Amino acid sequence: MPRVDPVRSAFDEARRWGAQALFESASWILRGSIRLYERNRTPPVVLHATLVTARTLERSARLLLFGFRSVRGRRYPGRGRPR
Repeated sequence: MPRVDPVRSAFDEARRWGAQALFESASWILRGSIRLYERNRTPPVVLHATLVTARTLERSARLLLFGFRSVRGRRYPGRGRPR
């Protein structure tokens, strides 16, 4: 039976918690900005900026949760599609 490393499991738990917090904050920002845009309270430029911010938060959460994959480690280097 393999041993469970308590330090590693604590870091895994913290990474999961951090990724979940980033995803929730991205969702909150996205919902609020779309709601304000639909009520004509913000211009499209502001909506675009919040979309970029939400995408950045989601990518950060993915990086935190799964780690970094280099271009060499990918199967298809161009957007994941085979050539």
